[in-house]
Amino acid sequence: MKDGRTHLAHKAEHAVDLETGAIVGVTVQDADDGDTTTCVETLIEAAEQVETVRPEGEGIEEIVGDKGYHSNQSLVDFEAVGVRSYISEPDRGRRNWKKNPMARHAVYRNRRRIRGPRACACCGFAASDWNGPLPISTRPAACAACTSAATPIFGSVC
Repeated sequence: MKDGRTHLAHKAEHAVDLETGAIVGVTVQDADDGDTTTCVETLIEAAEQVETVRPEGEGIEEIVGDKGYHSNQSLVDFEAVGVRSYISEPDRGRRNWKKNPMARHAVYRNRRRIRGPRACACCGFAASDWNGPLPISTRPAACAACTSAATPIFGSVC
């Protein structure tokens, strides 16, 4: 800008393996696009990279994110592709579910997961306190601490 300030034009989102810290997907998004709309592209990129490395693997099964990634539609979309969400829920007060009952079920299942024992045990943090890149897991358990069969993927997407 003329007065010396800068405006953010792009933002990078990434997916990272929880166990090793390896980056498995990176996308560049327009800065004015919300996290709830850009996370899908980053999730797709991460899934493609995981498929390349582990073609016989189960793919991405879990995703963890902060409040910025929470929306009714994103939770419905995650369930539609078979990805369990652990996305922190912003305080929105009482909700009216008459217009979208599918979203109600997705939001309630996500809420039950982030308040459950696995949310804290899987990664050593509560999903409601998460404020970082979005974790994505290729196994049912989100980290090796929960089960020896876990191979998690973590991403800063949706």
